[in-house]
Amino acid sequence: MVHHAGMTKEVQFKLRLPADMLETIRAAAKRNGRSVTAEIVDRLEDADRLLYHLEEQDAQEEEMRGSLDREIPPEEALLLKFGVAQMQVKSLTRMLADVEEEISNVTGLRSMHFDASED
Repeated sequence: MVHHAGMTKEVQFKLRLPADMLETIRAAAKRNGRSVTAEIVDRLEDADRLLYHLEEQDAQEEEMRGSLDREIPPEEALLLKFGVAQMQVKSLTRMLADVEEEISNVTGLRSMHFDASED
C-alpha cells in the first residue's frame, strides 16, 4: 500500500489483462507520456464519467417518459419526444466537449470541434 501526502490512498494489486489489451495500453501510455498505471487510471476515470453522463441521460428520459403515461394528443407526444432528443444531443455534446478538453490537455491541440448542426 502506498500513501502520498495530500493524495488519495493508493493500493497495489495484480490485474490480468489480455496481452493485446496490455500492448494497446502501453502504446497509449507512451504516446501520452505517462505510465501504464496512469493510463489505466485515466481510462477508468473516462469510463466513470461516461457512465455518469449516461445515467443522467437515462434519468432525464425516464422523467420524460413518466409524463407520457397519461393520454396526450399526438402533437404533444411529438414535442415530448423532441425534448428527449434535445436532451440526448446536449448530453452527447457535453461528453464530446469533455473528451476534446482531455485531448487538448494531452496534446496541446484544439483541432477537433463538434457541431451538432452538421449533417
